[in-house]
Amino acid sequence: MFILAREARGLTQAELCKQMEITQSTVSKIENGQLSASDEFVNKCADWFGYPAEFFYAEMTQYNVPVTFFRKRKVIPAPTLKAMQAQLVLTCERVRRLIASCDVPDMAFPLVDIEEYARDAAAVAREVRTQWNQPSGPIGNLVELLESKGILVIACDFGTNKVDGLSIYDSSKKIPPLILINPNMPGDRQRFTLAHELAHLILHHHLNLPPVECEEEADLFAGEFLAP
Repeated sequence: MFILAREARGLTQAELCKQMEITQSTVSKIENGQLSASDEFVNKCADWFGYPAEFFYAEMTQYNVPVTFFRKRKVIPAPTLKAMQAQLVLTCERVRRLIASCDVPDMAFPLVDIEEYARDAAAVAREVRTQWNQPSGPIGNLVELLESKGILVIACDFGTNKVDGLSIYDSSKKIPPLILINPNMPGDRQRFTLAHELAHLILHHHLNLPPVECEEEADLFAGEFLAP
């Protein structure tokens, strides 16, 4: 939990130690489980990171964040990527705890083998629109449609405008499929990103190894899904 908190703030061990005025040896031993953190240390971290002290004692489910399935514009620096991944893990855990107290629609979208469609992502998009009884023309409220199919859409500040969105789905975890979207984008780009990430959920997340064409397929699906 300490590592997650540090990485979510985009800090290396050395940067954290300098800012908190503690030795890197202490932080390294705590992160490696070689030293137990004192209550004083935990309370200091809670104040500095902005998390309650209880956060650092929580049991965390392990999530495999799919770094391949996010829509980005440029190469992301490693510290920024680590911070984003840590925030995503924390978001997954918050969702897992929150949905224990509410009803979430059952997942109602197909997991497709694109080989059955001759690797034609646009054909898959047309089939999904048909299955979902969408009339011709644009979809009025895309978020409402996705959430009615059991996909949870969350606005997420990734700490960078180089990332438009990301999708997460692991059937072994007790959380619904998630699409996290950068709310700082124009509306048209948000809509395309939502459709792009829907393509990943339908076409790619259930594969052990995504194809090299997965981003191109997601773009083709999104364009056809939004404007057939």
